[in-house]
Amino acid sequence: MSKFDASHQSVWKHWEDLDRMNACRKQIETGLKELALKALGALHKKHESDFVRYEKLTKEGWFDMFPALLKNWKKSGNSLLSVGVERIAAENLHSASQYPCLAYVYSSYRNGAKDDTSTDPFCSLNCPPGFRKTFDELDRGYIFTRELKPLTPAEICNPQTLEQYFTEPLTKLIKWYKSNESTILKNFGVTRGKKSQG
Repeated sequence: MSKFDASHQSVWKHWEDLDRMNACRKQIETGLKELALKALGALHKKHESDFVRYEKLTKEGWFDMFPALLKNWKKSGNSLLSVGVERIAAENLHSASQYPCLAYVYSSYRNGAKDDTSTDPFCSLNCPPGFRKTFDELDRGYIFTRELKPLTPAEICNPQTLEQYFTEPLTKLIKWYKSNESTILKNFGVTRGKKSQG
């Protein structure tokens, strides 16, 4: 049998409080993901003519959008370029997190094609405002990233603040892509009207 000490006594004294706290924690974990999925889904709806939605937010905590023109690059099954938000989970939105929620520009094609240098020109793209260039730093395929600030206790109780928290970085990335689209398409030999020509 384990030997109990003062810390165990404290837990025993507040046993019912711990039950309530655990119940609240589960509500926060579920509620944050539900709100993020709703907000990001609504954002995609505004841009669905240009971007394809791909997400596993509930199970894996990420929401991805890639330009329809760049999907299935070179018939690899991967997009040439995508924008998104990952690490969407309560533990990553807290001030104590070592792995904050992350917004990104990413090439899943580059990640999968280890010896293909055709995507190297991504390194010369202009950085989106508020982001930093992390070319292949976190893993091969990451181009730009931005760590999102921790949420305060007051912020998690404000639905409008939460919606903006999740959609603001992705809105900036969509705007960035559209302003750089002609350069990207030219660099990779893509013309409008012909999707995924790589």
